[in-house]
Amino acid sequence: MQRCVLVIEAGPRSTECAAFSASTLEPIEYFSYAPGGFAHAMATLVAELAKKGLKPVRTLLSIHSSFLFMRLLEIPIQDRRKLQEIISLQAQDLFVSGAGNMVLDGVPLSGGKAVVVGVDRDELDAQLKALNDNGIGASWAAPAMLSKDRLLRRLKQNESVCALIDGDSITVVRDGQPCFFKHLDSVEDLQLSVCALEADGINVEKFYSAGSNGFAEKAGIEAEKAPSGFEHTSLLAVALHYRDGLKGGVNFLERHADPKAESALNFRKKVAVALFCGLVLSWGVYVYLRFQNITGEMKSASAAMEAGFKELFPGEAPKNPEYALEVKASELAREKEVLSGLSRPLDVMMELTKAASGRAGLRVLETAIAGSRINLRSEAGSFDEAAAFREALSRSALVKNVTITDTKPGQSGRVRFGVSASLEAK
Repeated sequence: MQRCVLVIEAGPRSTECAAFSASTLEPIEYFSYAPGGFAHAMATLVAELAKKGLKPVRTLLSIHSSFLFMRLLEIPIQDRRKLQEIISLQAQDLFVSGAGNMVLDGVPLSGGKAVVVGVDRDELDAQLKALNDNGIGASWAAPAMLSKDRLLRRLKQNESVCALIDGDSITVVRDGQPCFFKHLDSVEDLQLSVCALEADGINVEKFYSAGSNGFAEKAGIEAEKAPSGFEHTSLLAVALHYRDGLKGGVNFLERHADPKAESALNFRKKVAVALFCGLVLSWGVYVYLRFQNITGEMKSASAAMEAGFKELFPGEAPKNPEYALEVKASELAREKEVLSGLSRPLDVMMELTKAASGRAGLRVLETAIAGSRINLRSEAGSFDEAAAFREALSRSALVKNVTITDTKPGQSGRVRFGVSASLEAK
């Protein structure tokens, strides 16, 4: 059987797979399946690989950009280990809805920036399980979008700044180094991305177009068509990344337990629990006698704590005074924090009013201020008006690191977009 490297990506429109030669990494065969039913698609893929005499020696799982949560951050750190520490410490503040059940990873970019990406743990679990159930467990899992800068290098571009637009994303490279990635849902997403790049002083000298969506042409962007062989940009980008050794990039598996390993770990946990229960049973009589002596003291302390709580907060009779005191202390601490920084929200609203002045089509629909973070949900009459609002807000002495986080078309041709920023320290 012929040995191959298998690349798989499940997207909203189809599940795409490719087998590349294990020795030369030249494409051998492409496979495509209808969306949904990923487990069934993998079972069919295994049968087709066997029929064609192909044996995967490595399986690489690309997470489609539509499943990603992404943030571009102004962090001048090139040490990936330090960036991982920052991601771990600031996980809940990176996204408006919090880190929640996400698996997070990130890589430094050029120009003092870094990209942080996350994927829902349940989605990643489901894809990994479908692969393992069919005997093709993945050894790497990450977004192909973060590998597409290698496609631009393969095109032998000589421009200082160039971009690749394909069926679901835009990738920008400056002086040979990636500096911008964005998932594209629509032509409007692409237009707003270009406006945001220009507002940041990044002027793309040449665009390349690949894929069948024709986003570049629909957006009125003059782009050179990528040559033959670039029809499956995500699969090819991962293969090129594999050729480079898969070093230094995102790998969700480093932050996520393998389903098989997790199953074995759960078995070992059950054995350990059984042994521990036997040990506990042997000490049962001793613990019972000790408990009888301590119970009286605990009841006395609980009664005293309950009396003290009622004295501090008349009219309240909690079932658990100890827990209620902790809750009260936490609430008072939050109230103190809010009151001590009361002027900051007022100052922020003044700056937002100044930035929106003269823009009749602009509406700020929702404002969230937590600590030093500001998140806005806004609406504008056009992409240019949204970019102009961001640029005006960036000139404020109170606000820094202003970025447009996501966009989508609104009603009557309007544009809805999110803005993320941080407050200057007092």
